[in-house]
Amino acid sequence: METVGQILGSTREKKGLSLKEISLNTNVGLKYLMALEHDNYEVFPSDTHAIGFIRNYSKYLDLDPDQIIDIYKRALIQETPAPLEALTAPTRTRINPMTIVVALLTIFVSFFLIVLIAHKGNKNTDLDNILTNDKDQTTKNKQVDENNLTGKEITKYFSNGDKYVFEYAGKKKALVFRISSNKAAINLMGTDYLIKAKQKLKWDFNGDSYSDLKVTVMDIKDNKVNASISRVPERIVKKDETTKDNKTSSTVLKGKRILIAQNRVDIHLTIKAKGASVVNIIKDSNEKKSYFLKDKDTVSVLAKNTILITASNPFNLSININNVQLEITTKNAIAGFLFKWRKDPTDGNYHLEWELIR
Repeated sequence: METVGQILGSTREKKGLSLKEISLNTNVGLKYLMALEHDNYEVFPSDTHAIGFIRNYSKYLDLDPDQIIDIYKRALIQETPAPLEALTAPTRTRINPMTIVVALLTIFVSFFLIVLIAHKGNKNTDLDNILTNDKDQTTKNKQVDENNLTGKEITKYFSNGDKYVFEYAGKKKALVFRISSNKAAINLMGTDYLIKAKQKLKWDFNGDSYSDLKVTVMDIKDNKVNASISRVPERIVKKDETTKDNKTSSTVLKGKRILIAQNRVDIHLTIKAKGASVVNIIKDSNEKKSYFLKDKDTVSVLAKNTILITASNPFNLSININNVQLEITTKNAIAGFLFKWRKDPTDGNYHLEWELIR
């Protein structure tokens, strides 16, 4: 049976098309098109991205995208150590792309939970119980957790089910390591982040564009992850905290100004897609939503103070905020956008600003 890459490559050659031409017409990066034709999916940030690009490429070649995606899923099953029956379900035409995204996320989370159960021999895998069930932990692990709560940097080998516990804004949180067949992920607050050797992960919990937690993965072998984890002390900026020349402190966010007002108003943001893009939105630092957008899809967001957006193919998006159209010039495959109100101590007004986070 032909692979996804063989089908796409042979079809393109029959039509006499070049990869460069297809890249220009689909807004899919040349390196991603080459990766698809060589069945090299490790270059994609996630399986969601790979499926989105396969769908775009297949449509451009007048192929049935659902059939090509089904071939990709079947190949993925053969490489996966644990059975993933949900991937074998036949793909129906006109299926909602968001349904695929949710199904894949559910499958991968379930896979890591199964591995955790097998390792611990315990039926309870809920993250809250992992945090509170200290009775089942060794004295050594308890001591490590107590050190972690102080915010000290730690470097060690983590096995499947090991956790790193810390506090942020007075609440206990945990990173849980999930490992199987030298494939690894970190779970934070119910979300799995796939990790590779030599990779760095950063989290910004309050949306101020500064990293609050950093993880550096040195190596993954023998079902263990060698990682360094560091906490950045929470920044507290007083209202009267200024420098000697009466300029604002460097911890105050300054971005591209959208508007100025004496009082803050609601942030109205609209995203229109010009192609495929996976968009994650966090508003006011706690409400989270994810979308799989295709051409002409529209998403509207209303927030009080802050909106943080991360998106694949950001050049496929048109963003309007409070009736101001933003110019997106980044060519990066993944980018972030932070929108936030800031009070300027020099004039006492509120500034609505935005910043591109690469």
